[in-house]
Amino acid sequence: MIDFAINLSEAEKTVIKGDVNQTFKTLLNSSFKKFLISPKYKIIIVILVILLPLAFTGGLVGTTITYSLGNVSKFAKLIALISLIISVFFWILFLLLVLLQRKFYKKVLSSLAQHYLKYLQMITTNHLRRITFTNITNDFSLVPEKFIVSGSSFNRRVWTEKVIIGKFNEQDFNIGTKIEEITKSTGKNTVKIYNRYLYFTCSINDNDFSTTIVPETLMTKFKDIFNKKKIELESQEFEKMFALDYHDPLALRKLLSPKVMNKMINLGKTNTVLPNIFINKKQITICFVYHNIGHDTKPIATLLNLIINNKQDQQVTNVINMLKYTINLYLTCHDWIAALDLWQEI
Repeated sequence: MIDFAINLSEAEKTVIKGDVNQTFKTLLNSSFKKFLISPKYKIIIVILVILLPLAFTGGLVGTTITYSLGNVSKFAKLIALISLIISVFFWILFLLLVLLQRKFYKKVLSSLAQHYLKYLQMITTNHLRRITFTNITNDFSLVPEKFIVSGSSFNRRVWTEKVIIGKFNEQDFNIGTKIEEITKSTGKNTVKIYNRYLYFTCSINDNDFSTTIVPETLMTKFKDIFNKKKIELESQEFEKMFALDYHDPLALRKLLSPKVMNKMINLGKTNTVLPNIFINKKQITICFVYHNIGHDTKPIATLLNLIINNKQDQQVTNVINMLKYTINLYLTCHDWIAALDLWQEI
């Protein structure tokens, strides 16, 4: 990802700080609500997750043994039963607190997200006038081409996280993420693997070809060995960096001129993560794949998934960092499209 090319002015930072502080003042207006999103709360939840099953199992076993013994007093049986009831009560209380915390956390995120679009519009108006961010939704208005994952098998689930919709010179674009959850069986146990797909998809000037450009890997090299139709390009350095899938060699050569390949090579050298690119006549999709991120809430390549805490100054920093990430992502994808001569330079 490229460095953030825009320095926010003090006036812009003041707007963000004022909104964040007002959000916290409105939503975190009690000690209990502040406690819900505090690190201490998370530590308590972890402790309860460890202790409650032990307490419940002990209470259940103790009650069962007590009631199975014929010579135990009624008082002892009553105590055993009360201990089990108390254990069940704390389990219910624990589940309610977890649900309450998640609901409240989402409420804080939703409130901040309402301001987030305003921040993006403010930044682009002041610094990148030809870009307009128009909406934040839960789905794509432009369906990503080629690389979109689907829950086609019974052990796979896919859902969209968040999508930002915008325009560049009246051409529509979407930035969004999808999560893929795969359930795998390992003997008697099952494990879940999460993959995140970060998409930038947009309309481009009408072309008469489709092609896929992906990072070169051992798998693509092995595939090329059996590809008798593979054409030789004018840059071996480009071919070492990227693998191609195409149907029209002439259209491909027209797209990948020496000038374009040189731009792509330079971008490839300055970006640590290379994208998958699919061009399909009037649309291009750029996809960054993050395999096995650990969990669906893991903050790897997330979009609008802010980390919430009680420290307002830190929260302002978190919001600004997420704004930087979003703008960086847009500028990076724009650079790849511009390198292909499919968009104008900013």
